[in-house]
Amino acid sequence: MSGNENPVSSNAKNLFSKNKLGLAVSAAVAGMPAAQAQELELEEIVVTATKRAVSLQDVPVTVTAISEEEITFQRFKNFADYVGQIPSLSVTDRQPGAQSVIMRGCAAQGLSFADSATTSVYLDEQPITSSGFNPDPRLIDIQRVEALAGPQGTLFGDAAQCGTLRIITNKPDSTQYSSWVDLTAMTVTDGGNGFDVSAMANIPLIEDKLALRLVGFTADDPGWIDNVLSPSPGQQRDNAAFVDDDVNSSTWSGARAMLRFNPNDQWTIDVGTIFQTYELDGFGDADLNQQQYADTGVYPTLDGREQIRFLDDRWEDEWYQASITIEGNLDFGNIVLTGSYFERDSEYFADTSAYLNAFQLRGDYFRSGNTGDPYYDVGGIYDFGGDPLASNFDVRDTKVQSFELRYSTPDDNDSRWSAIVGAFYSQREVDEVFIANIQGLTGTAAFDYINYAAYSFYGVTPNPSSDNWFSGFYTSELKQWAIFGEATVDVTENLSITAGGRFYNIENDYLNQRAQLVGQSGGIPNCDVVYCLGQSEVGSSDEDGFVPKVSAAYRFGDNDNLLYATYSEGFRRGGANSARPQSVFGPPGRFPEPAGTLSEYEADTVKNYELGIKTDSADSRFRFNAAIYALTWDNIQIQATDPTGTTPFPGVLNFPEAEITGAEAWMSWLASDYLTFEATLGINEGELSEDGILFEGTVGELPISQGIDLPIVPDVQGSLNINVNLPTEILGATPYIFASYSYTGESINSLDGVEPLEFDSTTRRMAAYSTIDLQTGIDNGTWSATLYVDNVTDEDAELFWNNRWVQQRLSTNQPRTIGVNFRYNFGSQ
Repeated sequence: MSGNENPVSSNAKNLFSKNKLGLAVSAAVAGMPAAQAQELELEEIVVTATKRAVSLQDVPVTVTAISEEEITFQRFKNFADYVGQIPSLSVTDRQPGAQSVIMRGCAAQGLSFADSATTSVYLDEQPITSSGFNPDPRLIDIQRVEALAGPQGTLFGDAAQCGTLRIITNKPDSTQYSSWVDLTAMTVTDGGNGFDVSAMANIPLIEDKLALRLVGFTADDPGWIDNVLSPSPGQQRDNAAFVDDDVNSSTWSGARAMLRFNPNDQWTIDVGTIFQTYELDGFGDADLNQQQYADTGVYPTLDGREQIRFLDDRWEDEWYQASITIEGNLDFGNIVLTGSYFERDSEYFADTSAYLNAFQLRGDYFRSGNTGDPYYDVGGIYDFGGDPLASNFDVRDTKVQSFELRYSTPDDNDSRWSAIVGAFYSQREVDEVFIANIQGLTGTAAFDYINYAAYSFYGVTPNPSSDNWFSGFYTSELKQWAIFGEATVDVTENLSITAGGRFYNIENDYLNQRAQLVGQSGGIPNCDVVYCLGQSEVGSSDEDGFVPKVSAAYRFGDNDNLLYATYSEGFRRGGANSARPQSVFGPPGRFPEPAGTLSEYEADTVKNYELGIKTDSADSRFRFNAAIYALTWDNIQIQATDPTGTTPFPGVLNFPEAEITGAEAWMSWLASDYLTFEATLGINEGELSEDGILFEGTVGELPISQGIDLPIVPDVQGSLNINVNLPTEILGATPYIFASYSYTGESINSLDGVEPLEFDSTTRRMAAYSTIDLQTGIDNGTWSATLYVDNVTDEDAELFWNNRWVQQRLSTNQPRTIGVNFRYNFGSQ
């Protein structure tokens, strides 16, 4: 896998199929003359991790690269498909659509509503990072995936605090026509059937000058989670109307078009656009502990592939990117100018009946004690009639434009010095409307109390009818610019030193408005006619800083091996919390003024100490790369619920420090002309290294002790791939057998005792698991046919325990999947 775009030499590639395996031999070498067989070797892969085209074995950075051949051969499509093959990478998948990409253990929470990530995600030259909400570009006609472990703040800026994941598309080729079509059909144990169709055409329009590349795909991924019959938590109804099998089935579709223009030998201009849609019919998380509501024996016993919903869930995600890249390879150096525009529209509809029932039970408990507080007692806010049927609806629109200009010294420069400098600018705008409705809210005690408070506090005329329990309108504008650079000097023939840094400035402005009894579809609340939770909140933050990097690299063993040491820093921008709104539920005078003020939280930083080695031996038939690292994470941003006041209100605070240590290793071995092994291993240990107190000085202050484990990231993860090419032919094609084993160790779902939730939840330990994938097929270079079985043992993996909806929900992996694939290359002409 990583580090090998194709593991055989150019001579061997001309004789045999080259798309069999990026991590192993491309084809059998039966009948090859001995002299040619000796030329078999692991071919180098060129990466752009340093924003230069450099051999992976020559770059003093820990990089895992997955080539186009590997992506195609192993049928990688999404984050979940290849996360197990990258030792430093973890991905959480929380419904709906809330994916977090994490590298080197930099996770303080499994559940967060903040908007800053610790790992950046790039699509070609543009950052598309979104904390807990990353788009998942489908890997169709992708040149390479690069995972850069450790802080990349110098070259990649904000959110590249602990790593960067780059998805790089194939570009048009004006020298020859090529095309292919790829067809897949599959069936899932305890689930449905699906298909996947994709195609590509590369069309030269003007020879050696202008080319067009077109890509399209559509897929129907089968579901395996069943919504089963159950009474509601209040046992006043059931969900018979919504019982269904395989509710988490999904559809994908998308297209890409790119033009490449080469006006002369020195300039290249790429103009392109990418479009993708994703629709999830229902959430793919299971309910396993419904008994927490009442031990009556009337609830069904659930397994890891069942859930209970009283309304339909759904998730829709649509985005497109338009980009232009101009590259000049000039005598005095290389110039790159990029500009990209990314727009994303998403929405989800979630059944929250069990969630609102928890509020109902809280109100029932306090009312039974007759506390004398109308907030809870008869006529109190959390009295929805005993068995609420509720839903959340969220619409988010994101627009990002980014530009970068950089210069690098000539690649063929004989000087001992080389350098790269650049400037970056980005602007991101987000508009979000969040709606929480309760069917039949009108006429309940909660509805009456909201109207009472609205009239008493603000003189708002009581609303005669509304099912709207809460509405929120959130808008933000983030602007950032940076100047960055790195320089390398060859101290001796074998020793080089690199130093660099990034100056940055980030501004964030936002407007928040919250209200109740707004119309069903939400929208910006009009505080003259609806009950607003305090006034509109306008906040802003403005910060600047500098992050450095220095590394030394030493070549030895005929320059085939590299030893390097690096100190680097990464940062994640700070921000400002919303002011705590006035209490709108208590009697007049309970909170006559806002109970809090706008407060900023600082950027947090990671200091990384790393030692690595890259080796190439046995005539380039064996490669071993490894790194050990120690990270100090200062001023960690942690989101928690403010314990002061009655209204639950999440905010971000800075916690002193955490320490993370670990190791990563990758090995590729061309054991014989027919047999190849590849293995990866990642070990990570992260914990809070100082004591601290959140909300210190308040009645709800929360002490946190050092030694608490950081969440999400497994302590050990690794993979082993074995490919066997058989020395025979079937239908004029080479047969092969491939096996892939992946292991993921234990982890926890949240920082113990700290989450931005209204209700306390137990920290869950996610058990270790392993999966085995098998496939066999034949390939003659023009066409290939494959039979595969993924998750052969039908492992039920605990991917993530989600505390968002009060009852814990479990995201699980896809069960055993059997499929067939056929791919046809129409060749070059």
